[in-house]
Amino acid sequence: MIEPLKFNALEDGPMPDDRPPSVWHGPHVGRRIADAFVTLGAMPASRNRKSGLWPAYPYEFEDLLAQQEAEQRSPGPRRISPTIEQITRMEAALCWPAHYLGSRFPNMLAVNTLARERARGGNSTTIAGQRRSPYDARTWQRLHDEGCDVIARSLIRERVRVF
Repeated sequence: MIEPLKFNALEDGPMPDDRPPSVWHGPHVGRRIADAFVTLGAMPASRNRKSGLWPAYPYEFEDLLAQQEAEQRSPGPRRISPTIEQITRMEAALCWPAHYLGSRFPNMLAVNTLARERARGGNSTTIAGQRRSPYDARTWQRLHDEGCDVIARSLIRERVRVF
C-alpha cells in the first residue's frame, strides 16, 4: 500500500512548484508544453552560414589560441544546455498538440501559440494584440484550455506517466 504524502504547510513551508500532480489535467499539460518551448529555446543553435560548413573567416592556428586564451582570462556568460531528461520531455510534449488535436486545428494552433508565447513571458493578450491575430484574448485562452483538456484526457487514456 502506498502511503500518502505527509505535508504540513505551517511546518514544511510551501510545496515545491515542480511537483507533478497525480493525474494529467489541462493546466499541467499547458505548463509542460510551455516548458518544452523553454527547453527548445535553450538548445544550442546551429549557426546559419551562407557557405555551408566553411567558416566565414579562415582563422590561423595562432589566432584560435589567442581567442581561447582571451576567453579563459575573461569568460563571458555561459549558456547552460538542457539535460537529456529535459530534452526527452520536450520532444514528447511538443508532439502532443499535433498528435491529439490534429482534427481540431483552432485548438492545436492556440495550444502551440500560447505555449510558445508563455515561454517568452507573454500571454493571450500579447497574442491578441498582434496585427494578424484571428482571435481576441479570451478566445485564445478558451481554445488553449479546451485543447489542453483534450490532451490531458488522451494522456490519461493512454496511461502516459505524469512528469
